[in-house]
Amino acid sequence: DLLPAARRRELHQAIATRIEAAAANRLAICYPLLAYHWRRALAEQPSEPRLVATATHYQVKAGQQALDNFANREAAGYFAALLELDERAGNRVDARQRAGWQRRLGEARFRLGNWEESRTHFETALALLDQPLLSGSGGVLVSSLRQLAWQALYRLRSTPAGTGVKLSPPEREALVEATRTYGRLIQINDFREELFLTLHRTLSAANLAERLGPSPELVQGLATLCQVLGNMSIHTLTRAYGRWSLE
Repeated sequence: DLLPAARRRELHQAIATRIEAAAANRLAICYPLLAYHWRRALAEQPSEPRLVATATHYQVKAGQQALDNFANREAAGYFAALLELDERAGNRVDARQRAGWQRRLGEARFRLGNWEESRTHFETALALLDQPLLSGSGGVLVSSLRQLAWQALYRLRSTPAGTGVKLSPPEREALVEATRTYGRLIQINDFREELFLTLHRTLSAANLAERLGPSPELVQGLATLCQVLGNMSIHTLTRAYGRWSLE
C-alpha cells in the first residue's frame, strides 16, 4: 500500500503476464491467481477494454472452476466480484452473460444454504432473460393456465419436440440458461411449500425446454413435472410424464 496506485496496477499486470507465460500449458491451476492479479491490475479504473476483457475472462474461469469443485464460498466471491466489475465497466457484456453469472452466483449461495439470497439472484437472472416474474396469486393463476395450455399442446402434438423450431446459438443458450435457473427456483419454491408458484415455474421450464427439442433440459423438465404432479396426487398424469421423461 506504500506504492502509488498506478505502480501497483503495473506490478499486478506484470505478475499476471509472467504467470501466463510460465504456465501456458497448465493455466487451469493458475486461474485463481490470474483472476486476482488481473482484477487488481484494473483497480478502481476499469476503463481499458483489453484489461477488462482479460480480467473478466479469468474471473469466469476461476468462478466456474470453484463451482465445479464445490468450493462454493470461493465461487460466490468470484461471481459477485465479476458482476461488480462489469457494472463498474459500464455493463459491457450482454444480458444473457450477466444472467449466467447471476445464476452461478445463486447456485453457489444455494449450496451454502442461503436460499433467500440465491432466490434473488435466480430471479434477477430470469428477468435478464426476459422471463416474467409474477407477483400476486391472480397473476400466477392466469399465467399457470396459459402455461398449462401450451404444455397440453406440446404433449398432444404428433411431431417430436422441437420440430420446426429454428434457434440461433445465442437463443439456444438463453433457453438452456432459463431452464436451469427455473430448476433451482422450483426447488426453493417446493421447499417453501409454495404450491402454485412451484407448478407455474415447472410448467414454464418444461415449455421452454420443449423448444429445445430432445435434450437434457427437456428430460429434466418432464421429470420435474412428474414429481410435482405426483406431490399433487394426480396419478394418471404422473405416470404419463414419468413415461415421457424416459422416452
